[in-house]
Amino acid sequence: MDQVQLKTSVLRILKVNAVLIGVAAFTVVVMGISFMKTHDTNHEMRKFLEVAANIDSNFEDSLSIYTDYIENIINYLLKLRPVNETEFVAFISEVERLGQSLSLNIEIETLEEQSPQKSKSKKEEGSSPTLTYRVSFFGSMVDASNFISKLESMPYFVRVEALNFKTPDYSEKNEQTIQPNVNITIKLYVKTYGTKRS
Repeated sequence: MDQVQLKTSVLRILKVNAVLIGVAAFTVVVMGISFMKTHDTNHEMRKFLEVAANIDSNFEDSLSIYTDYIENIINYLLKLRPVNETEFVAFISEVERLGQSLSLNIEIETLEEQSPQKSKSKKEEGSSPTLTYRVSFFGSMVDASNFISKLESMPYFVRVEALNFKTPDYSEKNEQTIQPNVNITIKLYVKTYGTKRS
């Protein structure tokens, strides 16, 4: 009987040990997988931190380049705005030359007698000062389109406000009596007086 009890005790111990070994093996496998995932995550995190260390200096460089680029654009655009009467006259002369290059006999009329001023009414506050001109000539719609296209390519801030086109009257005999049939109203954006041109 003692041997039977000894065998059952040994079998129980073996069964318990087998279960404990199974549990331990399962735990080791699960912990190993977790450890591998944690190791991979740590490795990826180290790589990210190495890359992130350069981001700050790259961001500073990018911001500096962007700021310089925007500043250059602003300076260029400000140079496109006339600031004094001499530059206004130069603009008018260039418009006249443009008309001559297209074989158009243009007339330029200033619509606003006031020169740009620093003080603005509340309605105009925040808007850029402008001078308004009316350019008139006798020509076709193609002539008007070519003129506007060339005008917009000039190195000035110019906005076409209105285009009034009447069908040309070819019945008139001599060139002296032909009336302009194209009227274009343009606005020239200018700097206010007292600012210096860069």
